[in-house]
Amino acid sequence: MNIITAALIYANGPIHLGHIKSTYLPADVFYRYLKIKGEDALFVCATDDHGTPIVVEAERKGITPKQLVEYYHQKDEDEFRRLGIEFDIFHWTSSKENKFTTLEIYQALRQYIYPKKITQYYCEELGKFMPDRYIKGTCKFCGAKDQYADQCEACGKTLQVGDLIDPYCTITKTTPKLRDSEHLFFKLSYFREFLDNYNRKTAHPEIYNYLRGWLEDLQDWDIVRDLDWGIPVPDMPGKVFYVWFDAPIGYIGSLRALRKDWRELWNRSKIYHFIGKDIIYHHYLFWPAMLYGANMNLPYRIPVRGYLTLEGKKFSKSRGWFLSLETTLKYIHPDYIRYYMISISPAGLVDSDFSLEELKSKINNELIANYGNLITRVNKLWSGRELDPPVMDDYEKEIYNKYIYYMDRVDLKEGMETAMELVAYYNRMLTEKEPWKMDYENARAVISKTVYGSMFVTKLLQPFIPFTTKKILEHYSVESDLNYPNRVVYNSSIIPFRKLDTEVDQLRASIGQ
Repeated sequence: MNIITAALIYANGPIHLGHIKSTYLPADVFYRYLKIKGEDALFVCATDDHGTPIVVEAERKGITPKQLVEYYHQKDEDEFRRLGIEFDIFHWTSSKENKFTTLEIYQALRQYIYPKKITQYYCEELGKFMPDRYIKGTCKFCGAKDQYADQCEACGKTLQVGDLIDPYCTITKTTPKLRDSEHLFFKLSYFREFLDNYNRKTAHPEIYNYLRGWLEDLQDWDIVRDLDWGIPVPDMPGKVFYVWFDAPIGYIGSLRALRKDWRELWNRSKIYHFIGKDIIYHHYLFWPAMLYGANMNLPYRIPVRGYLTLEGKKFSKSRGWFLSLETTLKYIHPDYIRYYMISISPAGLVDSDFSLEELKSKINNELIANYGNLITRVNKLWSGRELDPPVMDDYEKEIYNKYIYYMDRVDLKEGMETAMELVAYYNRMLTEKEPWKMDYENARAVISKTVYGSMFVTKLLQPFIPFTTKKILEHYSVESDLNYPNRVVYNSSIIPFRKLDTEVDQLRASIGQ
C-alpha cells in the first residue's frame, strides 16, 4: 500500500496558487498515477485546525474558532474537488480521531518529554501569550528585519525568545512583555544521530545539504502553547499541544477515521508526504523523530517543491498581490491550471513564477496545438473505417519506460514532458507520412498507429489533465489503465479544448481579489 499525504491546509484563509503548486497538485498527480498503474494507494489530507492564528482570525470575524474551521474546511474541500484533487479522506485535526491519536503518541513519547519553565512574549493589549508567528523583529544573528520569532528566513537560524531585537506584536504593533510559563519539551536533540542517518539515506542530496545546518545545532522542541483552542495537554489546565505536534499526527488521525486497520496499514505502507519547502524542518526532522520515538513507520519519501511567485513578485495578501484558487477557477479550466502548474514545478527547492502570458502560451501553443490537434487529426483521418490494432514500436517502449521512471521518482514535470514527446512523435509521423495523400489501404498502418497512439498518450496524460482525458477515453471506449490500448471504438469527432483568450485578461484584472 502507498499512503499519499499532502501538507494539511491551514483553515484560516483561502487557498492560493502557491499551495497548489508545491503540495496538493503534485500529490494528486502522483496518487492518480499510482491508481491507474494498478497500485494500491490512499490519498489522505485534512484541514489544520489549531493554533493562535485560527483564534485571532475567528475573533476578528466575531465567530468561534470551530465556526471558522468549519467554513474553510467546506470551502477548501469544494475548491479541491473543482480542481480535480481526489482525496480518499479530507478530515480535520480537531476530530476525535486525531485527539485520540495525539494523546496515544504523546504517551508513547513520554520518556523523551520533560517540563521546563520558559519565558514567553506576552501582549498586554490583547491579554494573551503570543505565538512565534505573531512576533516580529530584527534577527540578532544576521540583522535581517521583520523576522518571525521562531526562525530567521534570511539566515535560517532557529530563534529563541530574546533573539529578536526590537520585537513587536504584529497585531497591535506594541512591544510585548516577557513572562514565565511551564511547558513541555520534546528531546529532539536526542535523535540527532538517527535523523542524520535517516536523511542521509532517504533525502535528496539537495535537501540533506539544506538540513545540515539544523542537524548540527538541533534544539529540543517546545510542544505546548498557552491557549484554549487545541488538543488539551493532560494535567496542564489552560495549555494545548503545539500545532506542529498534533498537525502531522493528523495524517495518522485521518487514516484512523478512514480505515479500521489504520495502525497496521500505516506501519506496512510506503508513506509519501508532499510538502512545500517552508516546512522542511518539521517533516524531515521533527516528525520522523516523533515517529521513531513512538515506534511507528517512517516516511518513505518526502517530495518537496519551492515557492511560487506571481509575475515575478512574491505573493502578498497585504499588498493585494495574489491569486486565490477560487478566483483562478472562475476563469481558467482546471486542466489548464493543472497542466501549466506541473510544467513550471520541478521537484526540489527551486522556486517558480506564475506568468499569465506563459500560461496562455503553454495552453494554446503546446497543449492544444500539439495534443488537442493530434486528437482531432486522427479522428478525421480514421472516419470509422476498419483498423488493425498495432503493436508498440521500440520508440514507444522507450518513451513509456522513461515515463514510468520519472513518475516512480515523483519527477512529475519530467513525466509530463515525456508524455508530450509521444504527442510530438505521432504528429511528426502524420506530417512525414502524409496519409491523407494515400489510398486507404496504404494509409491504414499510419492511421492505425496514430489513432491507437493518441489513445495511448491520453492514458499517460491522465494524472495531469484528468477531466479532458476521461472525456476522450470514454468517448472512444478505451480503458483507463496505463497499458497500450488493444481496442478503440470509433465515434464522432471530439473537440477536447477551447483556446484561452480573454480569460487571461479577466484573471489579470482579478489579482488580489
